[in-house]
Parts: sequence; structure tokens; C-alpha cells
Amino acid sequence: MSMIGYFKPATIEEINDLNDDKKAQEKFLVEAGATNIDKTFDIIHFTLTGKKYGSGSGAMSIEPFGVQHLEADMGYGPGSYLEPDELKIAAAHLENIGMKKFEIFIDAEQLVRTGAYGINEGDDDKAIIEYASPYYQKLRDLYLEAAKNDQGMIFWVM
Repeated sequence: MSMIGYFKPATIEEINDLNDDKKAQEKFLVEAGATNIDKTFDIIHFTLTGKKYGSGSGAMSIEPFGVQHLEADMGYGPGSYLEPDELKIAAAHLENIGMKKFEIFIDAEQLVRTGAYGINEGDDDKAIIEYASPYYQKLRDLYLEAAKNDQGMIFWVM
């Protein structure tokens, strides 16, 4: 079974409500509307931070997927989240990391060496860029839109 990364914007009220109710978390997270970034969550995280998800000298000095955790285990641990103010900081970083910069930061050798999820032995920069770039663009757009709407972001792996 593959680990797939999902993101869903949420208001601070939704985040606070979810923190109080594990069943509500599960319902909210499985409802339609989540953005699927396939297995690229570790590739994107490593490229932006210089470290595997869950573990930096990468392009971002903050944790882009959040360090606060929800209670519900969605299959591979609990979801994490950024509150709206934290999301705005992450979105500002992502706004400055367009596709060309993101692709420059991709380092297949480092990703293979660290065992980043979604990477196969023998993958080169070109293959990783072709796979991860469309998902990065989707995630970047989602963060920028959520920041405009004063939302936070919830991330989980199923």
C-alpha cells in the first residue's frame, strides 16, 4: 500500500473544532476537497527544507507542513497542521519559490541517499522534476489561495 499525501485548507475555527473531536477529524479529512500530491510529499518537503518529512539547509526555514498534530491516525500517523498565521508565512516562502527555483533545488543524489519516500534507486534529477513539479505547483497554488482566504492547512498521509 502506498503512502499518499493530502492537504486541505481549514479555518482556525475548523482546526480548533477538530482538535477537540477525533471522530470529527476523521470525517473532515475523508470528505471531498482534499488535494492529493501522491507520494511526492517527502520529495517536496526535503527539497524545501533539506530534511525528510517527520525528521535544514533547504529553501525554507520553517516547517511547511506543520508541527502541531491532530489526534486522528489516518493510517500513517496523525495529521499535522498550520494555523492561518503560520500558513501565511509558509505561503510567502512558497511564493518566492517558483517552478524554476524548485526544480533547481531538486537533488536526486541527496534524495536517494536520505531514502526520501517516492524516490527509486537510479532516479535522476530530470525524472524527479517531471514527477514532483506538477504536484509542487498544485501545492504552492493551494497554499497561496489558502493564505488569501485566511485559512490554515491540514496535512496527512493515507
